[in-house]
Amino acid sequence: MTLALYRKKGAWADWAIRLRTGSIYSHCELLHKGLAYSSSVRDKGVRVKVLDFPREGWDLIALPNADPVWLLDFFEATKGQGYDWRGIILGHALGLRINEDDKWFCSEWCAAALGLDIPNRHSPGSLAKHILSAGLMQS
Repeated sequence: MTLALYRKKGAWADWAIRLRTGSIYSHCELLHKGLAYSSSVRDKGVRVKVLDFPREGWDLIALPNADPVWLLDFFEATKGQGYDWRGIILGHALGLRINEDDKWFCSEWCAAALGLDIPNRHSPGSLAKHILSAGLMQS
């Protein structure tokens, strides 16, 4: 499994996320067997789709110790759930840490799919830092 982190200019929302979180990253995906899993504004929530990697504008962190069964089970339990606008705006933009149980923003969904505690505290950049500092990418 691999964590893919988006760092290209993108749309205004990408700029706003990078500005608010102090990171170069504005979106993240979990890659497994040629498929990209995440919650996306563009796709209106939790989805899986084919995204060819490597792609320009993305950084990749290998996650050899991540549990693909957990990922697939979590995806089955959450697929089709909406994008967590309240969580991203009130939680991250205003610091209120509000989230909805059946809606997800990208880094919240990826953190939960990796089994991390308090997934809604993560932005794409903080998720990358957490994984690197915790040694979760080490085999």
